[in-house]
Amino acid sequence: MIQTLFNPFIRIAGAKSVFIGLLFVILSATLAAFFNTRFDGVLDAHYTKDQSFYISYLDNLINIGVVTFVFFGFGAILTQGRTRFIDILGTTMLSRFPLFMIPLFNIQNQSGIIGEKIIQSISQPNAIQLTQFEWIYLIMSGIISLLLIIWFIVLLFKAYKISTNLKGANLIVSFILGIIISEILSKIIIYQL
Repeated sequence: MIQTLFNPFIRIAGAKSVFIGLLFVILSATLAAFFNTRFDGVLDAHYTKDQSFYISYLDNLINIGVVTFVFFGFGAILTQGRTRFIDILGTTMLSRFPLFMIPLFNIQNQSGIIGEKIIQSISQPNAIQLTQFEWIYLIMSGIISLLLIIWFIVLLFKAYKISTNLKGANLIVSFILGIIISEILSKIIIYQL
């Protein structure tokens, strides 16, 4: 069970990973719209005041597309063309599984309200007035969200590794560069639209 949670790609790849990954992407984008959460970068999740279904789905499409094309490019170059696009696409989509839980922290816009209070305190440093519940909520949701993003990165690494069959320095360096390039490109594309 633990192995399936941290490396589902041993059993699930190709078209099957595309289908299952698509289900989680739809769930994630739908929850993001309902709970005003924006995945406005490959590694980003922010709470907004009003998130539309269109933007939620577009953000996810851009993030998945950018990671898929960047990782496929690295894989194709480093494996002399032996990397399959469908494997990269499916495992990339499936690796986003942990992210569907992040919007749930914004039930009744709780995280958004706390975030607004913190932003307001920047212009009025003595004005921050978080209740004890809000501090606990902020710390707990922050820690859990960070763990979910780390889980996503671990899954994405394993997805890239199994899809490209790379090892050693080629794997590690191309993965790190791929994440950095994907984050930058996704931000540029999302905020240019």
